[in-house]
Amino acid sequence: MDEISKKFGLSKQKLQQGFQLKHQHTINEYIKSKRLELALKLLDEGEKNISEIVYEIGLSSRSYFSKIFKEKYKIAPSTYLSSK
Repeated sequence: MDEISKKFGLSKQKLQQGFQLKHQHTINEYIKSKRLELALKLLDEGEKNISEIVYEIGLSSRSYFSKIFKEKYKIAPSTYLSSK
């Protein structure tokens, strides 16, 4: 956020407001959504385990990943992976 706000010459608050106005999501919600989309793609490819995917999408907690994945896709990542 700091780098982006400096690049565009905006405060973090103005950056958040403008982003939310344009995209109907906060920057953090958008990033989380993009991470989960990438995780789903990686799970579909079947070349990595869940811990590797968590690391690759930039998270540090497998339990947090499982929680947000299940919230979005209504299935645990381990269940999704075993159904492939």
